[in-house]
Amino acid sequence: MYYPSVEHAFVLGLYLERVMIMEERLSYEEFKDWVGKYNFRNLKDNYKFEYIVSKIDDFIDQKEIKVFYPKTLLVEEMETELLFFTDDKVYKVTGKDHQEGNAKFDVYLLENIIDYNFEFEEESGENIKLNIRFNTDIHIELSALDDTTSGWRNTYLSKVNEIIKLL
Repeated sequence: MYYPSVEHAFVLGLYLERVMIMEERLSYEEFKDWVGKYNFRNLKDNYKFEYIVSKIDDFIDQKEIKVFYPKTLLVEEMETELLFFTDDKVYKVTGKDHQEGNAKFDVYLLENIIDYNFEFEEESGENIKLNIRFNTDIHIELSALDDTTSGWRNTYLSKVNEIIKLL
C-alpha cells in the first residue's frame, strides 16, 4: 500500500479542498483562483483559460456577477462557454480552438428576452433544462445533465435554479 509523504498529503489535501469548494459554490472567484493555482492540463481548454480570465477581469465587474455558469467545462469534445449573469445582462465568453490570445465576448441584455422556459426531467437522472430566447434570434440553452459530468450535476442543478430566479 502507498502512503504519501507529509508534503504530498498536504498538497493533495489542499487540492481536494479546492475541488470541494469549486463543486460546492462554483463561483467565478473560486474558478479564477483555481485557474491560477491549478493547471487544467487534462482539460481541453487549458490553453485558453488564463488569457480569457485576464480579459474577463478587464471587462466584467466581479461585484455585478450574480451567477457564474461554466457551460461544458468538463465535457470533452464540446466548446466551453463561460456565462456570467448580472442583474441586466448575460455575458458569454468563449475562445477559439487551439488559439491562445483569443477571447470573444457576446453580451445580451436581459430586457431583450422574448421568453424563456424550463423543464424538469427525471428519466435519465435529475435534470433541469432552461431555454432563453432573445429578440435578436439568440438562443441560450442550459442543461444540468448535459453541461457537466455526473459528479457535478447537483451543483449545476443549483446554478440553473439560480438563473431561473434571476430571470
